[in-house]
Amino acid sequence: MEMEKELLSYFLDLTVLNSHIPLKSHGSKISHRDFRLTLVRNMVELGGQQTSPLQPIGRQSAGRLQKSSC
Repeated sequence: MEMEKELLSYFLDLTVLNSHIPLKSHGSKISHRDFRLTLVRNMVELGGQQTSPLQPIGRQSAGRLQKSSC
């Protein structure tokens, strides 16, 4: 389980860095630290606006399938 956490952390860091690079190449003066803080603030704000539960996506699990009469 510890290795999975480290991998998740690594890929999240890499994703944030890869998002910041194009922003800088287009002339933005925001530092990487400020970019991360803005990203976290926006995610928290959007997460707080969730008013309805998420609908399941994809196929239903076997326990939720309706039985058809033959």
